[in-house]
Order: sequence, then C-alpha cells, then structure tokens
Amino acid sequence: MQLLTCGYQGYAWGKTGDSSRVAALVGERDANRRYAELWMGTHPSKPSFLRGTETPLKVLLEADASALDDKHVAQFGKDIPFLLKVLSIDKALSIQAHPAKDHARKLHAADPKNYPDPNHKPELVVALTQFEALCCFRPIAEIIAFVDAIAPLKALLPDFVDVARAAIGNGDKEKSVLKAAMSRLYRAAPDTVAAGLTEHLTALSAMAPTERSDAQRVFVRTHEQFPGDIGCWMVYFLNLLHLQPGEGLFMAPNEPHAYLSGDCVEVMATSDNVVRAGLTPKFKDVDTLLEMMTYRTDSLSGVRFHPNGQPVQVYGPPAWCTEFVLHAVCLGQANPRAAFSLPSASIGIVVEGSCTVNGKQLTAGDIVFLPASVENVGLELGGEATASVYFATTNLPREPAGKL
Repeated sequence: MQLLTCGYQGYAWGKTGDSSRVAALVGERDANRRYAELWMGTHPSKPSFLRGTETPLKVLLEADASALDDKHVAQFGKDIPFLLKVLSIDKALSIQAHPAKDHARKLHAADPKNYPDPNHKPELVVALTQFEALCCFRPIAEIIAFVDAIAPLKALLPDFVDVARAAIGNGDKEKSVLKAAMSRLYRAAPDTVAAGLTEHLTALSAMAPTERSDAQRVFVRTHEQFPGDIGCWMVYFLNLLHLQPGEGLFMAPNEPHAYLSGDCVEVMATSDNVVRAGLTPKFKDVDTLLEMMTYRTDSLSGVRFHPNGQPVQVYGPPAWCTEFVLHAVCLGQANPRAAFSLPSASIGIVVEGSCTVNGKQLTAGDIVFLPASVENVGLELGGEATASVYFATTNLPREPAGKL
C-alpha cells in the first residue's frame, strides 16, 4: 500500500475553501479560492505522486511487476484506466455529453486542442451531500407540458407541441422530434434567446419563491449564474434529480447532463473529453453535441443507484464499461468492521472519519494505492463515530496470478 499526494482543480464552478469538501480533504480553507475537483490517478493533467517524493504513480506502475496483474496489463497497459475524483459544486457545470470511443478518436484527430485524448469518458457519481443534477431527456409528455406552458419557449419552438403529441409512444419519432427541437432551439438568434429568457425570468420573479416548482427554482438560479445562456432552457428538457448521500448515477456516452450543486465522489474512464453546448464560458461544440445525443426519453431507467444499507456498497457500471467499479465502505458503531476483495489494483480515499485499512491508520484526506497483490481489504473504525472510504478499481474479474 502506498500513500499518494494528489492535486486539485480550481475551476470557477467549484466551492470556496470555507465550504468545499475538496478543500477539507486537501487540508486548505482559503475562502477566496475555488476548490472544484480533487484528481486521483495518472491523468497527465494532474497526476498523483507517491507521498513525500517526486515519483509519479505511473512510474511505480511501470517499474513494479506486482503493482498490476496480467489481465489488467493486457487490457490497459501499465497504467490506471480510471480517474477517481471528489467534486465540490457551487454552480452549474456545462450542458454536456461525452463521446463514445470511436467518436472520441475522430474528435481527437480532428481537434486535439479541444478534445485532448482519444478515449471515451463514461462516468459514475455518488453523492456525499444533497446533490442536484440534470440528466437525460425527460419523458416527452413532461417536455410538452413545459413548452406549452412557457410562452417564450413555445415561441422559439412554435410547432413542437402538436408534433410531439403526435409522436408520443413511438420511440423513433420522439427522438426525431426532440432532435429537431434542440437544433432549432440552439440555432436560434442569440438576441431572441436572451429576450425569451428574460421574459420567462420576469414571469417567475412575480411569483413567491415558495410557489415555484423545482424546475422553475433551478431555472432562476441557473440564469443568475449564466444570464442569457441558452443552456438555462435545458432544465425543462432534462430530468432534474435530487440525490441523497449514498445515491449514485451512471452517465453513458452521448447522454446529456449537467451537475448543478453538491459534493460527490466521481469515477470515470481516464479522459478529459467533454462536448459542451451551454452554461459555460469554455469551448462549445453545438453541432457535435446535437448530432451525438441519444434523444432517448427512457434513458434514466437503470442508471441510478440506491444504497442497500450494507457496510460495503458496490456501484457497478454496465459490463461493457471495463475501466472502473466503485466500492464505498461506511463504518459506524453498528458495523465497525468490513472486509471485501478487489478484482485488481485500486485507489482509495478516506472522505470522512478515521479507520485502519489492512492495519494502516488513515484519516480523512488520506489517499492510497493498493497494488494488485493486495486482493483482500479489511477495514476497522478508528477513534471517530463514523468513517467513509471509497475505492475505485477496474471492472474486470480477478484472474489467478500469471494467467490471462
């Protein structure tokens, strides 16, 4: 087991140090600085190092034959195929989706500046606090109701309500109608979009805050963060989710989403490819996003995880996503110990409390690399009432040493 030193990203959407879980984990509390993402892995933008040294984790992986098993090396090389993060979100992230593998290769070849690697980026988040997100398109009937009730949005999509009603129940037609609507909305004149957003905000401002629906409340807050941004309309097209601590969400390629607020643990395939089209000052690629989205209105089914109350909770993506699986261990007075096995090398972080991991005392903020030679993991509660530890590893079955 190796202790790691890991860096963080100070993106503008992150929380300030006096309220950020990321800041607490890295041991800083600067109220004038944003702490958005703690990165744990070998991604070249923010690689992890062996604690107390200048040795990157990747150097250890390449030099130590016991760090990774044969099956891992055969599929992923001598590298970590996932990136583990902790996020602290103060304002909305961009309306975005991530490309599938083949698409990622093409985007990287054509535009390496904005798509810096050829890999896909499926991702999974688990809430540490109350967590808000927009995710996947709503059922078409909900979208119709919103557009029909919001005059400036209906003016931007004048034929949507009738055409969409005629498509209800036919999956392919629903997708076609939504794709046409998104194309029309995102290609509308900016002045027209801004005027419509202002008109809707004025109408909502006349309502008492307690009278607003969840979607209306999020619209007002999002517009305050990104005034005049077309992405604000997406609160009426995408599902608005409120995750409680321990609940998780898996995002497959080509599914639109935007995380809005809260703290979470996130694990993803090692990539930084993001196709954006709103709620951001960063590079937007509207044409690519409009073309790649699934436009499914049933995608939310099967992508949400609910904890089962056990000390060890496994958040597993579909089998095709071989890069990662996440184990969450929650210890307390009723369950002060836990034991489980890992399929491969792992990175773990203590996000709350203190405990021992295979006899080594760890406290909140400690990050460890467990090589493939460490198959069985045992945890025991330390001096505090509770402890929470998250381990990311590959989604591969463990094979006997020396066999592929």
